[in-house]
Amino acid sequence: MNALALYHQGRYAEALALAQQQGEPQTAALALLSLGKPAEAVALLEAWQPLGEAESAERLALLGFVAFRQGDHAAYRRLALAAAQAAQTPLTLYHLGLSLPPAEGLLALQAAFQQLQAQGAPPEEQARLAFALARSLRGLGRWEEALAQASLAALLAPGQP
Repeated sequence: MNALALYHQGRYAEALALAQQQGEPQTAALALLSLGKPAEAVALLEAWQPLGEAESAERLALLGFVAFRQGDHAAYRRLALAAAQAAQTPLTLYHLGLSLPPAEGLLALQAAFQQLQAQGAPPEEQARLAFALARSLRGLGRWEEALAQASLAALLAPGQP
């Protein structure tokens, strides 16, 4: 089992330990946030030396997510936009989509979902995006599409929160 799978199962302490052991700063930062340790997540992300443009952009997106979890929605939007402008990865597009109102973020979420499908990403990751799409579609009053996305999320990852 990998650290990200443990994280998706809500096994945050185990995910953190494995992510630290395997040198996966993104997953370690997410686990720290879920464990209520945002300052440690920021320190980890600031110390991380990304290897390329995509990793640097994902680092920005995660720093934005930490800001959001600390109540700074403007910083989240600013960092998510900068991240997606630097590299359009599923993670950066996901955070851009979440940081924007549903009407503006829907296209970013759809693009992130399409990228994950094309990459053959694990079902748990695809389910997370399908659920985010369902929430955005619901916010737009597009109930049938929202229900379809929520059903897809449930099929991809039964029992996942």
